[in-house]
Amino acid sequence: MNIPSTAAMPDINKLWDYNNPAATEQKFRKLLPEAIEQGNISYQGQLLTQIARTYSLRKMFDEAHRTLKEVEQLPLVYPVVQVRYLLEKGRAYNSAGKKEEAKEQFLQAWKLAKREELDYYAVDAAHMMAIAETEPILQIQWNDTAIRYAETAIDPSAMQWLGSLYNNLGWTYHDQGNFVKALNLFERAWVYRTINKSPIANILIAKWCVARANRSLGNIDEALMMQQQLVADYDERELPQDAYVYEELALLNTLKGNQPAAQQAAKIAYDLLSKDTHFIEKEHERWEQLRGLAGR
Repeated sequence: MNIPSTAAMPDINKLWDYNNPAATEQKFRKLLPEAIEQGNISYQGQLLTQIARTYSLRKMFDEAHRTLKEVEQLPLVYPVVQVRYLLEKGRAYNSAGKKEEAKEQFLQAWKLAKREELDYYAVDAAHMMAIAETEPILQIQWNDTAIRYAETAIDPSAMQWLGSLYNNLGWTYHDQGNFVKALNLFERAWVYRTINKSPIANILIAKWCVARANRSLGNIDEALMMQQQLVADYDERELPQDAYVYEELALLNTLKGNQPAAQQAAKIAYDLLSKDTHFIEKEHERWEQLRGLAGR
């Protein structure tokens, strides 16, 4: 079989801006005509799966599934296209709350990616299984599986998942009240992201998670110091203020009995989060607590 090379085409994964899926869709669509003209079915199929993903992120699930139908019309002879198709079909179902349908797709992707030695996507599938599972023990098992696979994979690109995997497993343990294990994993995520020079936003989020676990463990002074450092980190890099840093500062200063500092931080967090309708709807208790601390 004559397999067209994708060497001349941009790396699809590097084109992603997950904070702006609409703009990312346009990048992918601009590349489609060239892929079609070249007869590069593998690249064309992968582009379509990622266009579908931009729809899923925008909760445009009908459009996502319609785009995936276009992939089905292509000769599915390339394992990477098949795996990415299954992953995005699963993500579309998962984002729509259809967990069982999602898990069916992710499990198929996991098996196929392992068989074809597509390590990066095998880890992706295992990490999505952990997200789609509702039972904590199964979430832990799948996260552990993904971590072990990423740490021992032949393809070094699979290791790129480790920061996210440590973070996700950390939150699973944190939600269970196992704060010691959570802290250990958050620290591993922070170290991994720092050493591997992840985007600064990811490094700062990892640092925030370490501080958050310290609060849960009762290490209030350490948590407060880290959150104060994060304010300086964001200012130094001229990044927008982070609402969750100020929410933590409000809670920590309340625990320390410093009400003026708590109220000042709460007001900043409240004003920033007042624009976040998802947070207000999904985190109603936190929102009301913040409102009270801010005196609003």
